[in-house]
Amino acid sequence: MTKTDPKNVIDEKHFAIVDDTKSIRKMMRFTLKRIFPDSKIDCYENGELFLDNNNFNYDVIILDQNMDSNGGKLLGSEVAEILRTKRNYREKLILCSGNLELKQHNRHFNHVWSKPLPNQIAIREMLSSSGRKEVV
Repeated sequence: MTKTDPKNVIDEKHFAIVDDTKSIRKMMRFTLKRIFPDSKIDCYENGELFLDNNNFNYDVIILDQNMDSNGGKLLGSEVAEILRTKRNYREKLILCSGNLELKQHNRHFNHVWSKPLPNQIAIREMLSSSGRKEVV
């Protein structure tokens, strides 16, 4: 039996991107695929569509805060609270928003990223690290 290469375990992450802006979803998908080429990435236009999916077997969920342009009524922080308190989701949650005031935001997130995304090295390090809080 061969030992699994730790790099490959990291690259096989399953991501969910929840953002109302198609170009942002596309950019995030492209960036994550460059960093984690073997990853699976699902995209959703708002929190309601994501929660209706009822599949939360993700290693990482990236949420925008305001997702109202596609009919979404839930904020990213509200989706995170539902995931943590009602769906028992214990993996990484990331808030990714252009609103810099959100940096002290929500206790339910492992990381807070401001748009545009952090550089690829920082993303790999954060997603490979423990669940400690980081703001970039």
